Amino acid sequence: PLIIAFVIHEASTARPLLNLKVLVGAPMPSQFLLIAFLRLTILATAYLIPLYLGSVRGFRALEVGNTLIWIAAPQLIFCPLAALMLRRSDARLVASIGFIFISVGCLMVAYNLTPLWGSYQFLPSQLLQAVGQSFALSGVIFFGILHLKPQDALSFGAMLQTARLLGGEIGTAFVTTLTRVREQVASNLLGQHIQVGDPQVIQRVKAYGAVTTKIIDPVSAVSRGDLVLANVIRAAATTQAVIDGFVAVGLVTAITLLIVVFRSAAPEGPASAAPLFPVHRSSPP
Repeated sequence: PLIIAFVIHEASTARPLLNLKVLVGAPMPSQFLLIAFLRLTILATAYLIPLYLGSVRGFRALEVGNTLIWIAAPQLIFCPLAALMLRRSDARLVASIGFIFISVGCLMVAYNLTPLWGSYQFLPSQLLQAVGQSFALSGVIFFGILHLKPQDALSFGAMLQTARLLGGEIGTAFVTTLTRVREQVASNLLGQHIQVGDPQVIQRVKAYGAVTTKIIDPVSAVSRGDLVLANVIRAAATTQAVIDGFVAVGLVTAITLLIVVFRSAAPEGPASAAPLFPVHRSSPP
């Protein structure tokens, strides 16, 4: 009720604290959608990599942090570079470059990930994510600023924070649910190929048991082998779920790229990009 009352008050008062007309006018709805999608991709990758490293490879939190730092730290360099590009090129171009890098980084992991990956295998995709997130976020926000009037700055800031928080919550819920369901599906499909009494399964269980126990006891070896085989299946199912998650994030990023490409150009203003190759005309004699 309080939210409804607040919306009615802001829509009817002569001097609203938040101008709702700005929030529903172009290009703010698409701006809201882009920021929410971008936040989804950022949190999704920050969730999928720790899920894989923790569940499949058994990494501790500190070791996972050493991997994720390659997304955050390079942005200290790439964000100023994005600002320089925004001064000389269209904000849509900078945002498009960012979304392309994010999508390529996700698909690199999706089509190459195996249960043997460690921190260093994620490094190329992490660097692409760092460049992509810096360029995409800077381009999207700056494009909205080009449409902004000074008196609407508070409304734009409220919309930005709402989209950021909402996109993060939806993104986390979406990716968490997707990976959980896909892991269950993958585990079920893998389990269908493991039949009780199958000679290959028995041989694999005994081999695992012989490696993991020093006790010459067939029963103990088989029980240990069953445990190792279950862990192998779980690791394979989790890996497949993470792959599906990266594919989904890559597809969402590709859809977001289409939204950026088909946006109309921002109006000319003081913050508009200067020509990349300015022409200096000499004054007439």
